[in-house]
Amino acid sequence: MVFASNLGFLKDAPITRFTGADLELYESTLHDALDHTADADVRRWNNPDTGSSGEIAVINSFKQNDRRCRRTRISNRARGYAEAKTDAVFCKEANGKWKLLAPSKQPPAKPANH
Repeated sequence: MVFASNLGFLKDAPITRFTGADLELYESTLHDALDHTADADVRRWNNPDTGSSGEIAVINSFKQNDRRCRRTRISNRARGYAEAKTDAVFCKEANGKWKLLAPSKQPPAKPANH
């Protein structure tokens, strides 16, 4: 799991109840969203066998320290647990892997235009 060491903030979230298949669907959808989704678009996943599901919304893209970064809103559900939403920023490293930025290193979100 690429992001396992960076997901401590999710310890009580539905993701902790995911099966291996759920995690594979989640991670595949996350990678697809980070690599291929336009800003303001959403990727969804669903595992009918477990009832787990989620979506990754790409809020915006920006550069930080010469890296491509994406601000996301991640929403996950596991059967019997409340939905959990998390805002997270990922930046693409020189090795091509996405890294979750610690909240202290994230730039402030820009307010939505009204």
